Amino acid sequence: MPPQTDKAVAIYRQLAADAKAAPRWLGEAAMAYRKGGKPDQAIAVYRELITSDAKGADGYAVAIADTLYDASRWKECIAAYRGTNNFPTNYLHMATANRRLKQYDEAITLYRQVIAGSPQHASAALLQIAYTQEEAGKKEDAIKTLKLICDKHPKSSEGSTAHTRLNDVYKIPVTLGGA
Repeated sequence: MPPQTDKAVAIYRQLAADAKAAPRWLGEAAMAYRKGGKPDQAIAVYRELITSDAKGADGYAVAIADTLYDASRWKECIAAYRGTNNFPTNYLHMATANRRLKQYDEAITLYRQVIAGSPQHASAALLQIAYTQEEAGKKEDAIKTLKLICDKHPKSSEGSTAHTRLNDVYKIPVTLGGA
């Protein structure tokens, strides 16, 4: 008896026989493969969709990158996200992948690009820079970044997290707002 994933995909492929509904059902088939732990099969379906449903190509490219990310295939997902247009999410995922590969400087560069290009994500990206600096063993840089967050983003949740981290981890008493 075939696994449930294969059964579901077979049904979705039957439903996709209707050309108008094909992108929807093939997308469901790809998702079934993803949830079933079959990333290569999911990617094959997304590639099929890129050629058959050109208007959705950007979304399918992101889905391929997300599939690789979810499968912890870090180098491949970085390459895939480079070809997507969903800033800043693609940059945040590439930064995380670089951290998993212990490529800390590259991750920090990507977070800085998020800060420059998406001000509403600046405090979150700064906090990730601090965490990345900690992972890289750069304690003093992490402390400086955490203090910067407290100074520049005192009312954000990241400001609160940075404040708590400075107090609890580094035993540095600071007040939000840099005072």
